Amino acid sequence: MSDFLLVVVPALLALAGGLAGVLVSERHQRRRHDEVRQDAERERKRGVYGEYGWTLGRLEKYVTGYDPSRSDWEDWLDHYWYHAGLARLIGTREVVEAVDHFDAELEKVSQLLSDAAASGEWRTTFLAHAGELRQASRAAQAAMNADLDRAPDGATSTPASSSSPRWPRGRPRS
Repeated sequence: MSDFLLVVVPALLALAGGLAGVLVSERHQRRRHDEVRQDAERERKRGVYGEYGWTLGRLEKYVTGYDPSRSDWEDWLDHYWYHAGLARLIGTREVVEAVDHFDAELEKVSQLLSDAAASGEWRTTFLAHAGELRQASRAAQAAMNADLDRAPDGATSTPASSSSPRWPRGRPRS
């Protein structure tokens, strides 16, 4: 019987060690898969938020000397609503609320701006309402920054008080 134990016990110990290694490896692979998925999700958000920010930047372009035609303005609105919709689909509750707030401010003046674009008075009309729109724009961008700064466990990894975007400058590449 003792010869039997001398053979079986080491074999069982080796088997147990091998199973433990498999479990550790499986946990490691699962953790790595989760990290890759979270990184991909963060990159997807960065791209959507970058397009949204780029669209808001186009709005400011009109103030700096390029009055949009009515067609330009309608084109901007189409792009804006598209990017705002994407931000709502992937954003946190705070992002959705901030985008909704900008939408509400935009809806207050969009018809005025459309009429002003047709008459060549867009910049003057926009500047009369720019404060509310710019404040709402900064709030939306800050909410997006906070979302991108949030660690996978929900904690904030860096202060979200900065209003500088966490996405690439200029138009994001497709």
